[in-house]
Amino acid sequence: MMRRMTRTALPPVPPPGRPGLLADLRDAQTYRTALYVGLALPLGALGAGLLLGGVLAGVVTLPLLIGAGLLLGTLWLVPGLADVQRRVARLLGLHLVLQHRAPAGPLPPGGVGGWLRATLADGATYRALMFHLLQLPLAALCWVVVGVLLAASVLGLAAPWWAAGSLPVSWGGGEVTLSAPGVVGLMLAGAGGLLVTGGVLNLLGRVWAWLAFALLSVPQDGASARREVVALRRAAGR
Repeated sequence: MMRRMTRTALPPVPPPGRPGLLADLRDAQTYRTALYVGLALPLGALGAGLLLGGVLAGVVTLPLLIGAGLLLGTLWLVPGLADVQRRVARLLGLHLVLQHRAPAGPLPPGGVGGWLRATLADGATYRALMFHLLQLPLAALCWVVVGVLLAASVLGLAAPWWAAGSLPVSWGGGEVTLSAPGVVGLMLAGAGGLLVTGGVLNLLGRVWAWLAFALLSVPQDGASARREVVALRRAAGR
């Protein structure tokens, strides 16, 4: 019996509607992205510290014969840490296949030497290593941007408490005070800062999602790959 093979096209992505003023603050994805950004810096510092520390310790102790074991252990950590990052990336709406669960061929012959050759020949190893190296500086930049926006927003919203009296600023030999409209304006600016912070968080979430998809995705069958691409396009559309 012959079976007719048909090609299925990717489902079209629905055009995004016009978002409301509070769309970012009401979207649960904004807060999941905030949690991801909050975890990115400690995870990046941990990964960079383990990898760089393992390499340096292995190189220094290489004449003592334990350096080779440290270098092999550091190389073994690269895909393990990448699996941790794949789990955390679910906060961004990505469901990446874990590398140790990915379909693999027969074990390479040669024991440790075969494993070493297979690991060094795998492109996923270098892409995961690049993600570990990029995560720490990018996470630090995200913390600075979000921290400044949140600090400015909280300062504006708290204007009735710190700007009600005279300000610690002098002009022409006299004290500077804000009138009631000035205090209200600062509060409105703080509320606008929260809206901007929500939009910036969603933008950072898209950046992290594309970076994780590009560097942490494991090659798989065509249907699963298409589903992940469609999910990523829909997330980026939002």
